[in-house]
Amino acid sequence: MDSFGTIAPFLMAGVLAFFVIKILPNAIQMIKHGPKGSSAEWLNGLLLLAAVGAFVFFLMSIT
Repeated sequence: MDSFGTIAPFLMAGVLAFFVIKILPNAIQMIKHGPKGSSAEWLNGLLLLAAVGAFVFFLMSIT
């Protein structure tokens, strides 16, 4: 096995540890104290997501 295959899992574990230690507490604080979306904003987001899904389905079906 080459050296990158040996080192890569440790690098990935280090990146995950960085996110958990440094970024996760700030993200939790932002979620608790951030602005809340109205029902119209959530509906618009869901409609946009459905449109993207339908477009991807259309692209997959034309082949």
